[in-house]
Amino acid sequence: FITNYSGITGLARTKPTTPTLNLISSAGLMPPATYYYVITYYNKIGESQISSEASITVVDNATAGQVNVVVPVSPYNDTIGRNIYRTLSVATGYGQNLYFYLATIPNNTAFNYTDNNIM
Repeated sequence: FITNYSGITGLARTKPTTPTLNLISSAGLMPPATYYYVITYYNKIGESQISSEASITVVDNATAGQVNVVVPVSPYNDTIGRNIYRTLSVATGYGQNLYFYLATIPNNTAFNYTDNNIM
């Protein structure tokens, strides 16, 4: 896991663009809660600092229990991919600012990731 105070190092670059989040209108596994997402860029040297966080609230997972994460493209040509991190649901006892690895996007092209994870 990482926190917004972690200072993952390796790349001295500007902070990645904040991801865009949208609820998907179909049933999903994510418990009702507010979730916070951040992304990083990575290349062969290391991983960037985390982006500013984006948040979204799942109210009823029977009707909208999945999240579409629009992962921004890095402006740097040597970017190999992007990582997505997310908080656990508040019901787990973990709060905001503690992010757990969710997925890797192994390229630097536009990408929508569907989050339907209980974690």
